[in-house]
Amino acid sequence: MNIVRSLICLCLMTQIACESGIDSAQSLEFAIYRLKDANQSASQVWDQSLENLVLADNPFIALNDLRSYKWQTHEFSVTATVDSQLALLRRTLGPVGGIPFVVTVGEDRVYLGAFWYPYSSLIAQVP
Repeated sequence: MNIVRSLICLCLMTQIACESGIDSAQSLEFAIYRLKDANQSASQVWDQSLENLVLADNPFIALNDLRSYKWQTHEFSVTATVDSQLALLRRTLGPVGGIPFVVTVGEDRVYLGAFWYPYSSLIAQVP
């Protein structure tokens, strides 16, 4: 969990740098991508190299989808559009093995995580 918090901190510092006049071509963009093959569960891909995972064409959550960030607790809020996508995801039946996502910063893939359904009886292999 500390890794996720650190990554989010890094991404938000990048956003602050972008707003402080640093050339945006030099800044790194944060994004969360789901996999292109929506049928793959996290339990199927958790031991694969991040570089071998095929990401969706567009990010599920991008830096501009974040509305706020609370440094002390590492909580963030998202736009209404992303919030409705997360609500839909929560209501849709899906794989009990988790829905994998990859966090990217710029072109670098830095973290594998998963959205887990509360009805899953499997132990999460990735946060």
